[in-house]
Amino acid sequence: MNTSRKNSQESSTLSSLFLIIFKTDIFLFLSQVFLIFLYVAGNFQNFLDSTQHMILFLSGIFSILLFFFSVFSFAFSIFFFIKAKTSLLKFFLTLLMYIFFIIDSIIIVTAFRIIDILSLGI
Repeated sequence: MNTSRKNSQESSTLSSLFLIIFKTDIFLFLSQVFLIFLYVAGNFQNFLDSTQHMILFLSGIFSILLFFFSVFSFAFSIFFFIKAKTSLLKFFLTLLMYIFFIIDSIIIVTAFRIIDILSLGI
């Protein structure tokens, strides 16, 4: 009786931690999309160079954070799948989402770093 309550409490803790990590990843991804939109709009609206550099810098920070959180979430989702016995479809969909976030953050940080270097002049 005591072990089943302990397992249930542990599963609940893992589930709530998984949701917090998932929501953090979604927030970072949406913030990154917003900063990309803001940068593109700023090019057409003639934002100041310092503002454009700040947007590039913030996007780089959000991309790096998204990368680290996505790698951690990827590993945690594998652990959560093994420990909590979630459905296989949900497991593969979350893994695909985290792989997309990882690749997206690498591409965005590389592209914005190249843009930043080119905008400063070679």
